[in-house]
Parts: sequence; structure tokens; C-alpha cells
Amino acid sequence: MVYVRGMTSRPPRRQLPGTKYVTLSEALTWIAFGDAMKCEELRVQVEGHRPPVSDDPNERVRKFFAHADEGAPDVPGIGHFEDRRSGLGRLTEAWRQLRDAVDRGNVKMRGRLTSKMSLADAYLAEVEELNGNILATFSQFDVSTGALRRQPEGSPSILWQGDPRSFDREYESFGDDARAADGYLLVEVERIGASGQVSLTTTARSPSVKDGHPPEDKAILAKADEMKARGMDGRTIASMMRLEEGFENVATVAVRELLKGRWKPGGRPKRKTP
Repeated sequence: MVYVRGMTSRPPRRQLPGTKYVTLSEALTWIAFGDAMKCEELRVQVEGHRPPVSDDPNERVRKFFAHADEGAPDVPGIGHFEDRRSGLGRLTEAWRQLRDAVDRGNVKMRGRLTSKMSLADAYLAEVEELNGNILATFSQFDVSTGALRRQPEGSPSILWQGDPRSFDREYESFGDDARAADGYLLVEVERIGASGQVSLTTTARSPSVKDGHPPEDKAILAKADEMKARGMDGRTIASMMRLEEGFENVATVAVRELLKGRWKPGGRPKRKTP
């Protein structure tokens, strides 16, 4: 996909795949931008058209001490990251939101621990469910690999190659503390949980009343119960139902009216007499 800096039009936003689990990159970009991007797509947008880095980590360390990279021109981001600071801010907020949802038990996440950030090593590792405590430890998202890493003091929550702190972080992994080198690769998020998170962009784009023919009230209530089971409250369900397949023409105000008194304390729907 090619972007031209300064153009206002962008390709259609990508939906989350229909698989049970989606990549962490897809989940985060869905929450941040309503546009589910794979790891490589996200990396290209954040880094811009930066020449590929072919050096291995040892060579990068050598160049660092030789000051060989000084004077390299800054490369602007593209797509959602034309304003890179704003884009990274949204991605950071999406990561915070997703971590909170995992900590509350509303979203499931899994990954494979590797002691040397090796994809080959990760493929042979056991799949682990990542809970809130693990994410509090491995709290740094690496854009380049889609990995979760430990976050040293002063290091950002979102790591990307062009940030000078990224190289500092990589250099630390060669130090005496082996913990700096490990992390989770092949990280995935359960789709039903990811799709249930409030998007940072789509909530502001929808009118409160829509044209067209919405489904019957019975179908809307059934969908609301399903969304409630994902961990959403009534207010979120009303604003987000339009993003569910087949419910694009449902008006936010209509859902709110239908949901009045729908759930008793504890989350169970009230029985209604015919």
C-alpha cells in the first residue's frame, strides 16, 4: 500500500480478521484508528519510507560507538502517522486501554516467551495466556516486531526504530542483566474482546440517528446481550452497535431507549413479558 504525504484520501480502513485471535498490532490499530493493520503495515507507517536496516545488532552497536549514524535525515511517518507524535499518542492510549481490559478480564491475550527475542525460538516456545500482571511487567510494545518487552526506566511504552531511545533499549539488552533481552513474540488478542473495545476514532464519527432500516428490536436486544457478555456497559453498547455486522443502521438513541432497565445489577437481562 502506497501513501503520498500530504494527500487527504486514504485506502479503506481494514476490518479485524474473522479469526478467533488477531495479532496484537491489528488489535491496537483497530482501537487507535478503527483500521486493523498487521505488524509490517504498522511498522511502515510509523517509520515512513526509511531505508531497510540490514545490520545485525552487533554491527549497530559498533556504528553507535563510531558515531556512524550521526547526521542521518529524519524520515516523516505516513498514513495515520503523518503527524507521528499524534499517531504514537493514539497508539499509546490504545495500548493502555487494552492492558486495562486484560487486567479486568474482559479481553484474552496470549504469546510466546523468548529469552533472546528470536522468532525461531518463539515458535518452539509454549503458548502462554498473558494476564494483567504479565503485561505490567512486559509493558512495552515494539512496533518493529509486534513484541512485548520489559520497559526500562525512561523508555517509552511504544518502541519504534527511529526513536533514539529504541537503540538505547537495544543496547541495554547486551548488558549484564539478561532480563533486558527477553520478551513475548507472536502475541495475539481474542477478536471478540478486541472488537468490543471502544475505538478512539469511530465513536466521534457516527450521528445519533441513522437512515435506513435497522433490524427488529428483538435482534437488537439479542446483540446487546452478546455485547454485554464481552464486558461492555449500556452506554458503550449504544454507541458501538453500529459497528457490528448487520447493525449499521441502528440509531444510538434507539438502542439507548431499548436498553433502559434492561439489566439488573449484576448484568443479567430482565425478563420481559410478551
